[in-house]
Amino acid sequence: MKIKVTAQLGDYEKAFTMVDNCTNQMTLNSCVDLYLAEAYIYECMREYNQMYHKLREVLTIDPKNEEALEHIWLCVEWSRLYQESIEFHNSLIDQDAYNYLAWFNLGHAYSCEGDYKNAIRSLEYSYIVNPEFKTGYLDCAEVCIQTKDYKKALGIYQELIQRFGHNQEYLVPAAECMLNLRKYAVAKDYLIEALKIDQYIDDVYYLLGICYASEGNYTNAISSLIKAIRLDDRREEYYAELAYCYEKTKQYGKADFYHTKSTEAGPEEEQYWLAHVKFLMRRNKLEKALDVLEEADEYTVGPRLSYCKAACLYRLGKKKETMECLDELLPEDFDSHKIFFKMAPKSKTDREIQSMIRYYTMES
Repeated sequence: MKIKVTAQLGDYEKAFTMVDNCTNQMTLNSCVDLYLAEAYIYECMREYNQMYHKLREVLTIDPKNEEALEHIWLCVEWSRLYQESIEFHNSLIDQDAYNYLAWFNLGHAYSCEGDYKNAIRSLEYSYIVNPEFKTGYLDCAEVCIQTKDYKKALGIYQELIQRFGHNQEYLVPAAECMLNLRKYAVAKDYLIEALKIDQYIDDVYYLLGICYASEGNYTNAISSLIKAIRLDDRREEYYAELAYCYEKTKQYGKADFYHTKSTEAGPEEEQYWLAHVKFLMRRNKLEKALDVLEEADEYTVGPRLSYCKAACLYRLGKKKETMECLDELLPEDFDSHKIFFKMAPKSKTDREIQSMIRYYTMES
C-alpha cells in the first residue's frame, strides 16, 4: 500500500527503492504482491509496455490472479500489444480452460485485431464459464452489434434479462436490436418496460419515436421525440427524426425548422445536411437548398452533397454550372452519381449528361 501511495505522489524512484528493499524477504505470495506494485508504478508512469510485462510475470506465477487479469487488458489496449496478448492469453487458457477473465481478455484482443469471429467466441466463453459475469455478456453483445449480427446480440440481451431481471442496461439495447430486425411491436414493449424503471432517459423516448413512426403513428412519434429533446437537446439524430415525422404529417415549416436544428447540433455530420437538402428539393425549394449546401461546405464535405448541388443547378436550368460540377465530381467519386439522377430525374434523358456519364464509366 505504501508503495502505491508513493507512486501516486509521483515519487517513482522512491517507490522502486521500496520494492527493492522488500525483495530480500520475498515469498511466492509477496513476490506476486511486489510485481503488482511494480506494475502499478509503471501504470502511474504511463509505461504501459513495462506494466504489461510485469503483469505477465504475475500471471505466470498465479494464472488466475484477478487483479492482474483485470489490469492487463488496460495496458494491452494502451500499448497495442494485441497479438502478444492473444498468444499469452491462449497459453493461460491452455493451462486452465475455465479461466473466464483470460477468455474475456482474449476476446478483446481479437476484437482489436479485427478478428470478430474469434472475439465473439472468446467473449461467449467468458460468460459460459462464469454465468454471473455480466460484463462478458455486454461486451460480447457489443461486438455482435458492431458486426451487425443483431439477432445474436438480441439473444445475449434476452439471456441477461432472463438471468438478472429487467434492467435498462439490457432492455434498451435489446430494443435497438429489435428495431434493426424490424420487430417494432416487441421493441416498443421493451422500451415501455424500461420507462417503468426510469422515466427520464432520452434514448428510450427517441427509440419509441422510431417505433411509432414505423407504424405510421406520427402523432405519438412526435410526442415521444419532443420528450427526448427536452431531456437532451444536443442530439442531432433526435431533431432529424422529428423533422422526418413533421414532413410525414405535412407540417413542412416545422420539418424545415428541425432539419436546421439537426445540422446545428451535428454540423460535421454529412447525413443531416443531406436530409435537409433532400427535404428542400422534394419541396422544390431549390434556392434554399443551395443556401444550405453552401453553409454545409463550411463544416463538412462529401460527394453526395456535391451531387445534390449539381442536381439543384440542373433543376434550376443552370446547365453549364451543372456540367462543370459533374466534370469535377465524376472522376473523384463516380459511384455516388446515382443520387444526382434521383434528385434530378429528368437528367436521365439528357443527352449531354448521359454522354458525360458514359465517358466516365469507361474511365472508371
